[in-house]
Amino acid sequence: AETFLRFLKKIYRKYPKKHLHVIADNLNVHKHKAIREWVNSKKRMTLHFTPTYSSWLNQIVDVYNKERAKPFEWTYDGTKNSSINN
Repeated sequence: AETFLRFLKKIYRKYPKKHLHVIADNLNVHKHKAIREWVNSKKRMTLHFTPTYSSWLNQIVDVYNKERAKPFEWTYDGTKNSSINN
């Protein structure tokens, strides 16, 4: 949950004039209390969760990856040093 929250905070700061829509699966850390509280306190961010048992969405992602995806910067560095309050 701490890593996901750091990611959300980073993109929130990076795009200060945009309303962000983040699509996440139903992993329990994506719905952690700290995540919910932080997102609920923000006016420019909405979390959307994929439906439970929606593995069929992987087919859509595969097509997107082959036809339209562009490289992205991976933001997770593998450490747990940062606190959840960053």
